[in-house]
Amino acid sequence: MLWALQQRGLDVPGFDLLLDSDVPLGAGLSSSHAIECAVVTALNDLLGAGLTAEDMVTLTHDAENAFVGAPTGIMDQSASLRGARGHAVFLDCRDQSVELVPFRAQDAGLVLLVIDTKVAHSHADGGYASRRASCELGAEVLGSQPCGMSLSRTLRRPAACSIR
Repeated sequence: MLWALQQRGLDVPGFDLLLDSDVPLGAGLSSSHAIECAVVTALNDLLGAGLTAEDMVTLTHDAENAFVGAPTGIMDQSASLRGARGHAVFLDCRDQSVELVPFRAQDAGLVLLVIDTKVAHSHADGGYASRRASCELGAEVLGSQPCGMSLSRTLRRPAACSIR
């Protein structure tokens, strides 16, 4: 995060950081993004930088991709930095627009479970990069959008769909 802030032209002084967490490392619970979000939020306050949530999302993305070398997206940090209690985050990654959608599972008698499967997860050498590349290749090969899919912000559900 320090590198990303410095790339933005901010002078980051030395500081002490204590990190205490019980989030299982490598469990796919966005632990690296959670740390980045906490650090960039604290430094934004400390420096009086006036960064918006959208700015901080971009900075955390830059830190992961350019400095760490992990090809990640913006979903995790967008949820952390732009979310609100009782709402899901409807995110358009193309322009970072966000819509907070009421999500009150408890009101419907539902419970949201987070389960540690003990399966190791790593952005740097995990499957995210290959899945992303596959999706990009698929979009390029298909050329036009099949089955009523659209790159607009509204998707319509087709009555029937077949891909050849």
